[in-house]
Amino acid sequence: MLIDVSLRGEGRDGKCGVIDFSMVTPAAESYCEQAARVPLHAARLREENKVSKYLQAYKAMDDIHFEPFVIESGGQFGEKAQQVFKKSAI
Repeated sequence: MLIDVSLRGEGRDGKCGVIDFSMVTPAAESYCEQAARVPLHAARLREENKVSKYLQAYKAMDDIHFEPFVIESGGQFGEKAQQVFKKSAI
């Protein structure tokens, strides 16, 4: 799911933000082995995948800021999602 957020307004930088929301299941076969050992492993892999897939497309647009927002099915926010949440809560 893509969410377009306007950061225009008082105290903002004038850019638009695109947040790519994903939910991952750490118990999935592709994540399970490492997810059992490394906290937020599934979220980190999904964030890296989204960044490599979309960052270049949005980089060419000066006023667009792209962020992946990944939540693991157990409710844990990925590291990028935590950062985005902190920024938007200000």
